[in-house]
Amino acid sequence: MNARYSFRHDQIRQAVRDRLTDEEQALRHLQIARLMLDRVGEEELPGRAVEIFGHVVIAGSARIAQAEVVRLAHLGLVAAEQAQLGLAFATARQYLGTVQDMMGGGWNDAIRPSACRFARPRQDVPLP
Repeated sequence: MNARYSFRHDQIRQAVRDRLTDEEQALRHLQIARLMLDRVGEEELPGRAVEIFGHVVIAGSARIAQAEVVRLAHLGLVAAEQAQLGLAFATARQYLGTVQDMMGGGWNDAIRPSACRFARPRQDVPLP
């Protein structure tokens, strides 16, 4: 797949999108997230994390290979923190929910639930 799609008209983009099944669309979003993440530099990541992780959210955590869970979960935490810094608290919680779904019961030394506390407005309010 050529990763550099460029559409001149929204109708063309919509026509291509309409031909894809929901599963194909989800897989495309995950593929876009992977490509973007591979190309972004470490110093650029915080500024692009929300954009990249948005594709992961659309794809859904069930489609993520076990081998990339920790990498994408870290991205999700960065995106959630950036969303929270931008006062997008609902988006931050959505991203944290996606990270939690990705990790399942597998919180480990790589990703700890305590890393998500920054997005809680109060300690007595659990994550969704």
